[in-house]
Amino acid sequence: MKASTLSILVILAAILGVVGWKLSSSKKQQWAEHSDKVGQRIFPSLPVNDITKITIRTINDEVMLQKSGDDSGWTVSSLAGYPADFSKVAKLANQIRELEPVNLIRIGKADLGRLELSDPGEKLSTGTVVELLDKSEKPLAKVVLGKKHMSSSENPSPYGQWPNGRFVYLPSSGDVFLVTETFSAVTDKSSDWLNKDFIQAGTLKSLSASKEGNEIWSMGRELTRDPMSLTGTLADNEKEITDKLRTVGNALSSLRFDRVAPLSEKAANGLDASTHVLTAMTFDGISYTLTMGKKADDGSLPILVDMQIPEKKKTEEPEASEDGTAPETEAGSAEPDAETEKLLAQKELYSKWIYFIPSWSANNLLTERSDLVEVEEPEKDAPVEGTEKPPAPEAVPAD
Repeated sequence: MKASTLSILVILAAILGVVGWKLSSSKKQQWAEHSDKVGQRIFPSLPVNDITKITIRTINDEVMLQKSGDDSGWTVSSLAGYPADFSKVAKLANQIRELEPVNLIRIGKADLGRLELSDPGEKLSTGTVVELLDKSEKPLAKVVLGKKHMSSSENPSPYGQWPNGRFVYLPSSGDVFLVTETFSAVTDKSSDWLNKDFIQAGTLKSLSASKEGNEIWSMGRELTRDPMSLTGTLADNEKEITDKLRTVGNALSSLRFDRVAPLSEKAANGLDASTHVLTAMTFDGISYTLTMGKKADDGSLPILVDMQIPEKKKTEEPEASEDGTAPETEAGSAEPDAETEKLLAQKELYSKWIYFIPSWSANNLLTERSDLVEVEEPEKDAPVEGTEKPPAPEAVPAD
């Protein structure tokens, strides 16, 4: 290679190096204009205690969470005001307050859809809008949740990738950030935000089922440690299926529901004239009467719950002191204690709603007597000696 040619190549390399450095510096300077936002809270002064309403909106559905005016808790106002799961509501509010970006994403508004950040008001929306408001409906924070960021590693897991962050968009500033919070529990289904605390009957003393006022089976036990057994007399060829008795006898120990509906929908769910009833009694004297409707398309079973609580026994009135003054204690007071107040609140709540029991536990509530016993087939008597049928004559072959 000639010396002149080598000199030209060196000069060209130097020029390209300077141009590359200029472009890199320009990009770094452009990034630095917003670098102060990375690692800082997006909503640093969010007054969490002032939040009285939260909306979660997608193109498919909308959830509305409302703080009760009497400060008794949060409700799912998009589901007729059923009590909300406070732990989930508080977690979401704190997640928004503590939200910090780890990266700033340079993207135009026209490209928000690629990161699933377009507003649900748009035709091809993919975003989830979360808005926090105060009692005057003033927005305190608004963010659009987009696509989840998936993990990547030089040594990939055999279980595949998992989400380790999420892209978010701030309509107020137009910024798009990558955050480490995935918001995995944030959905647009109102039923996902319900307080799922339900019947916790524990060990039952008795359990029975009836149809049209006629009892179809009944089981019980004398002591908590005893197994459940059918009441009444079994036929000579009937035998209890102990595993099934145990399963059905524990059906109300931790009953769960998927969703609820107001009582105005009783007829639509076959509960206006239902005669299929399950009655349970605990060792504490609490009774539950479950009226069952017709199964929904998804296999869940709608039920009505009537809960009865025994009256708290009054203690004996203490004798007056020698000077005739009344004692300081209020023995004999009928004021309910904290546990009784909790039970009374549950009783009132259950009386106002239709509950949908998931299919995997609904079948236990619909148990028939034939599911609880097995019928033994009678043994066939052996033939009496001398009564056997003679063998058929052998066929004679034709000539």
